[in-house]
Amino acid sequence: MKSDELFPSPDEEGWDHMRYIDMGKCATVSLPVAARIIGVSRGTAWDLNRRGIFPIPVIPVGTKLVVSKVHLKRFLDSGGQDEFPLAS
Repeated sequence: MKSDELFPSPDEEGWDHMRYIDMGKCATVSLPVAARIIGVSRGTAWDLNRRGIFPIPVIPVGTKLVVSKVHLKRFLDSGGQDEFPLAS
């Protein structure tokens, strides 16, 4: 793992996305962390969010964008097939 990486990529040995979805620490992860967990780049995540089509609801908190760990886990457990209603 490179020192500038948040955590190993899904292709690396020892990858465990559930480690980053531990509900005991915090209820959310940043958009870049969520992107890494689902296997897309940070830039792609920002672009998908900007277009309103990131596959998991994104929550603005001040100047940060976060994703609920509950929604992230639901998305992963469904194999990426879970659909979330669009926020109105």
